[in-house]
Amino acid sequence: MSRHRIPVAAVALSLCVVPARASIIISVEQVGSNVVATVSGTVNLTDLNFLGFFLSAEEIRGAPAYIGMGSTSSSNSYVSGYQGISGPTNIDSSTTGYESSTGTGDLFAFNGGLPLGSPPVEAPTVFVPQGYVSGTQLSATDTYNSQTFVSLGLTPGTYTWTWGTGANADFFKVQIGPATAVLEPSSAILAVFEAVAFVTYGWSRHRRHE
Repeated sequence: MSRHRIPVAAVALSLCVVPARASIIISVEQVGSNVVATVSGTVNLTDLNFLGFFLSAEEIRGAPAYIGMGSTSSSNSYVSGYQGISGPTNIDSSTTGYESSTGTGDLFAFNGGLPLGSPPVEAPTVFVPQGYVSGTQLSATDTYNSQTFVSLGLTPGTYTWTWGTGANADFFKVQIGPATAVLEPSSAILAVFEAVAFVTYGWSRHRRHE
């Protein structure tokens, strides 16, 4: 009897896997003739190292990766830089930076490895508004008029950076173009029950005909 139940449990377990969600996500999409970048989420600074203050720029670049978000039209466009992040250096091979046409919302930026500080440090750096408190929600939108991923030198895909340990572990994701479709938790649960019912029904029919 037990030999028949193990496959059912295995099917249910495999379908229950729900992808982890990043604390902060930068989504870069082609919207009509423009490229639109949006950022939403929070950052945990606990296990990061403060590097200094930097002037923020509304810009996007492939190598080293740089994405600057939000409105820099305010009187204070400086951000706080933090290091201690692990992840890819580039999101394309293009070394040219492109300024956004418009930017609104909170200042946020990420640098994949352009030398910063004195002496210069090339480690990935995340930038948040001055005085930012861990866990505070950030959101911004930047638009690049009459641009495409190709013209901006961006390679579609998912890029993830991580930092911290234990309760302070955190990560963020840059999604260029559409993400691979995944089951939402409710859909995954429904799929589990359907799979279990199907396998159980088939096994029962098999037993009745033995």
